[in-house]
Amino acid sequence: MNKLLFFIIIISLPVMSSALCIDYKTQINQSLKTKNFDQLKKLLPLLENEGCASNYISALQSKLAQMVSLKADELVMAGDLEQARSLLQRASSIVNWETQIIRADIVAFEGNWQEAAKLYNQALDLINDPKATPKAPSTKLIQKIFQLASEAQILAGTLDGSRYSEHGVIIDNVRGFKPDKILIPVKFEFNKSTLSAEGKQSALHLLEYIKQHDFKKITLIGHTDAKGSEVVNDKISMKRALTLKNYLKKSGINIPITAIGQGMRTPLILDGINKRYTESEIDDLNRRVEVITE
Repeated sequence: MNKLLFFIIIISLPVMSSALCIDYKTQINQSLKTKNFDQLKKLLPLLENEGCASNYISALQSKLAQMVSLKADELVMAGDLEQARSLLQRASSIVNWETQIIRADIVAFEGNWQEAAKLYNQALDLINDPKATPKAPSTKLIQKIFQLASEAQILAGTLDGSRYSEHGVIIDNVRGFKPDKILIPVKFEFNKSTLSAEGKQSALHLLEYIKQHDFKKITLIGHTDAKGSEVVNDKISMKRALTLKNYLKKSGINIPITAIGQGMRTPLILDGINKRYTESEIDDLNRRVEVITE
């Protein structure tokens, strides 16, 4: 099972307030016990028509979302992506942070990193919305989702995934989680320190983010993969960090900006959940620029 879903908050159903709703109690309990998603989905509109309490229906919808998420996650972990996708399509009206993570996992396993980045970003936005997520998951879990969104963003090669969410990885606080750095997928021309078209777009997103905040200082840390010599990689990572610094300076950012080249010395830390990555994708993840703001 996906490590993320161990942290799903178990919702307790409130007491039914309507006598008519009580008539459905046995069916509801049986559906929950047998994890009969289709039956529970059919019962929801009936409960709404009977005038059941909104807090009860809301809690039941959350239960349904958890049921779908956990089952879809089991299918994803078993490699049955089509069955997982089919289940989520049948539950297309259910959109919360849990379902968006599973949808992101499906397309990530298929290598569609731009779509994965979009969906992980949407999960972060849903967590950050108290109306959509009254009880936030743990800070540790939010950090993990932020990491997955950042990695998908790098592999997509662009920050465009953030356009489909309110904030996504370009955010400084998600329900108490404050990232200490942002990973930017800045692409360069082959064997050069010149920004590519995608790199310019990512740099523009970073510029817009910086302009929206009152930062006192920025540090840009360039990294490379493990191919080549340490001396060469140190030079490449430094040149690329300087290229991004110069872009920001020329674009009107007047606060102090420090550029550092780390070369291959600090590869991105990946854990067991990321075994989906190929060696080539791991190299892409290590060719990154980290942005630290103060």
